[in-house]
Amino acid sequence: MASLNKRIAVIGGGYSGIASMVALKEEGCFDIVCFEKTGNYAGTWCYKEETEFGVASIMPTTHMVSSKEISAISNFPPRKEYSNFMKHAQVYEYIQEYAKLHDVLKYIQFNSEVTEVKRCDD
Repeated sequence: MASLNKRIAVIGGGYSGIASMVALKEEGCFDIVCFEKTGNYAGTWCYKEETEFGVASIMPTTHMVSSKEISAISNFPPRKEYSNFMKHAQVYEYIQEYAKLHDVLKYIQFNSEVTEVKRCDD
């Protein structure tokens, strides 16, 4: 039997994409699919030594320019032991924990580049 939920695409499995999938899942009326261009999630915060798709990774010394309290996702405070201005590895870990807690990784199609978007009638 086909789902009565509306289909929705989330483009990118980064910080905003993960938060969007959690919010959509909580609504409970969407069939969610996230298209992630790379083989990883957490977007910019996922450090890689190699260049991927012609785009360099975040620098290993990068940290947030806003405090962890300001940058936090609602109802999911960062760990107390994290620096006030979280380092890239802490942000990456924070996003991973949030995604796993809300079980949204199952919606991500990795290595799926979006090249065109069209609105559907549904």
